[in-house]
Amino acid sequence: MKTVNAKIAFIVFVIVCILLFPRQAHAYLDLGTGSFIFQMLIASSLAALYFFKSYVRRAVKLIANLFNRKKDAE
Repeated sequence: MKTVNAKIAFIVFVIVCILLFPRQAHAYLDLGTGSFIFQMLIASSLAALYFFKSYVRRAVKLIANLFNRKKDAE
């Protein structure tokens, strides 16, 4: 088990070193790319908020219905 943990630690160390010391990239991003990425981040965050809001409402409604059934039965 120690050898597996040592191998995983070594792999994580190598990945961290690669990410911390990147090589120089000679690439070009036009101005529209930044605004597109920003737009996608905003859209995905709003979609996630709506998704979670709808499920929270469903959960609250379900719990409220469960407690109301008990009061109606009495």
